[in-house]
Amino acid sequence: MRWEDYNEAFLCDGTSPFIRINQTSLDDWYRFIAFLRKTQAHVHYTRDGKTQPIPVDIRTLTLSREHSHLLTFQLGGLKLYCPFLTPKKISFEVDPEHIDNEMKARVLFRFMSTISRELDKPVSLLRPEVPEQVIFQYERGEGLRFIRPGL
Repeated sequence: MRWEDYNEAFLCDGTSPFIRINQTSLDDWYRFIAFLRKTQAHVHYTRDGKTQPIPVDIRTLTLSREHSHLLTFQLGGLKLYCPFLTPKKISFEVDPEHIDNEMKARVLFRFMSTISRELDKPVSLLRPEVPEQVIFQYERGEGLRFIRPGL
């Protein structure tokens, strides 16, 4: 794939595309956090807007409704935001201003493929204005697919 073929997918009217992994469990959350700890990503966790260490027990993050939890991390010049909403899916908002060239898009695709292999689950990049419209899909054994909007 060439940047010219898909760069319009990242031109979202100021809203953030997001990555989603469906049908996850608490075990998947544990594996995801363990993966992040192994990387060189700059990880920042907040509870109710206050910086704290990432809790050892992930259940307190995904099951707690009385607090807001946010994991922010930077990876290869990209900034991603991961709210802890439910154990049943993992999602990340991607700062759209950061994906302005092919190299940054490839960092995002590499992240998607690595997470897919770590969790053994498909990983999708979706349009924010049409939440169920997948624009990129990575599946283990099949690789990355660009799904042209409107097709």
